[in-house]
Amino acid sequence: MQTQGTEKTETGQEIRILLVDDGSMYSLSVLDGLKKQGFKSIEMAINGRCSLDYLKNGNFGLIISNWKRREMSGIELLQMIRKHHAYENIPFFMLAHPADKKTLEFALNQGVHRFFPQPVDFESLAQAILQIGYKNGALSS
Repeated sequence: MQTQGTEKTETGQEIRILLVDDGSMYSLSVLDGLKKQGFKSIEMAINGRCSLDYLKNGNFGLIISNWKRREMSGIELLQMIRKHHAYENIPFFMLAHPADKKTLEFALNQGVHRFFPQPVDFESLAQAILQIGYKNGALSS
């Protein structure tokens, strides 16, 4: 289901996504895959510290992070973000190579909303993003 326009919530508001990764070729492919699915309002933070700056200056409806990153892991990023009351309810998707059940349970208990194995199926990711957007009324700034 490749879309042509900008994906929006049922109230017609564009979904803003913060993609947190290290700027590798893989993260650029994730950015490209999201755009091909119709998501146009995407910011990419190259590390966890930068992600806080983006969050302070924007109104994001979703954070997507890779599990393994150079500066801090996706779980460490999630824990850092959840310490800030203003961001504690932003849905958080994790991209990861297949993990064992214990790792998945740990991540879900920490507040990960959805796990997506790599390589990412962008149609499934797009559907999940739209579901989260509908539930949370994700806004654009």
